[in-house]
Amino acid sequence: MQKFDTLLVGGTGFIGEHLLREFSDSRTAVFHSGKNVYVSTPNVFYFCDDNGEFFFDEIVNQVSRIIFLAQPNIAFLKRVVSVIGEGGPKVLLYASSLMIYKGGKDSQKETDELSPITLYAKQKLEEERILEEFSKKNKKIKIIIARLGNVYGDVKNRGIIGLAFNSLFHAKKEIVISGDGTSVRDFIFVDDAAKIFFLLLKKAKDGLNIVNVSTGEGYTILEVIKKIEKITGKDICYHYGPIQEEVVSVVGDTQKLESLIGTFKKTTVDDGLRIAYKRYVIKNEYNA
Repeated sequence: MQKFDTLLVGGTGFIGEHLLREFSDSRTAVFHSGKNVYVSTPNVFYFCDDNGEFFFDEIVNQVSRIIFLAQPNIAFLKRVVSVIGEGGPKVLLYASSLMIYKGGKDSQKETDELSPITLYAKQKLEEERILEEFSKKNKKIKIIIARLGNVYGDVKNRGIIGLAFNSLFHAKKEIVISGDGTSVRDFIFVDDAAKIFFLLLKKAKDGLNIVNVSTGEGYTILEVIKKIEKITGKDICYHYGPIQEEVVSVVGDTQKLESLIGTFKKTTVDDGLRIAYKRYVIKNEYNA
């Protein structure tokens, strides 16, 4: 059995790819359900979950840290925590979402009311509860629940920013904006999210840590669209669609994050969008 330092669950998505760069000196086992693997490094080993079955109890209990980036899978998360034993991981970081908050005009603190609306957000909250209960019985293991803002900046992103950039390379392709485009989101650049995860793994306190991984700034969907148009010099084709049943406005308070990792110079939305656009240009030139 090969020896690993880190287990990354759901590691072929765009956050996982950037996070792997932070672990260049760590032997990392990546479990994933996708078929495409894009990061090639001597220290990364991929294990595909095509059949939905993992035989990785030994890996779970030999690594020092587990990072859980996968889409909600309550049964699988329960399996992961159930096999952790003595001598197993010292830290487990779980990627949750700001979308579990009730939201509102004020930025959301970690102690604010939770009121998930979408199925995704409800499942994220249920998985958080599983980890909270696990933490009560396993106080020696550092548990980090990272409530993420809207991550963008990579060509794998399937959010509104990714849709907007992709539309620029497909003639007359329209994107659909929910409602009137005034929903407010906390957009965090993917490189920043990966670096913050890395810092949290080192600096978070023992026991349970629930922390917003966000910027503390909110922008409407239309504001972001206009920024993309200004940066690219191109018009984005869009139309308004039905209002989605989701939180209207959610921005994460960053005081607790800064108390854990110190002052972190986050990428501005304008700079992040410029970098992201270059990545989309390179991708489309490569595929041309």
